[in-house]
Amino acid sequence: MALIQKGDFAGAIAAIEPKLATVEKGSEAHKDLLIGYTEALSAENPGKAKDVFIAAMADQKDFIVPADVKYVVNRMANQGHLSEAIDVMDTGKKAWPDDQTIAVVLDELQKAVKSSGDAGALDKLKSMGYLGGE
Repeated sequence: MALIQKGDFAGAIAAIEPKLATVEKGSEAHKDLLIGYTEALSAENPGKAKDVFIAAMADQKDFIVPADVKYVVNRMANQGHLSEAIDVMDTGKKAWPDDQTIAVVLDELQKAVKSSGDAGALDKLKSMGYLGGE
């Protein structure tokens, strides 16, 4: 989406929200809108973005795939929203415990959290069992 690429996240949210209600769930168009909406929303309201994406994962189990989780987690982490990224990754890990893409997401997120110095995110990963007692 051009608005997201320009950094106009509020504009992207305003443009996408009405379309989400009218595009058929389970269609590629809906998925594209959902991913874009989650990315834009993450910049403005990361908690809501996390909730929207996790709800979509539950609602559209056969349509959201591990690569989508990877994309959303990476965007959230790159925006500095590590706690929300951890929650999305954890939901993905529970949905696809043996998936290689999810394993990569976890590894990348662990590295991002460690390099960030974010004590809260480190504690969260540890408490969820994703980091040893380092």
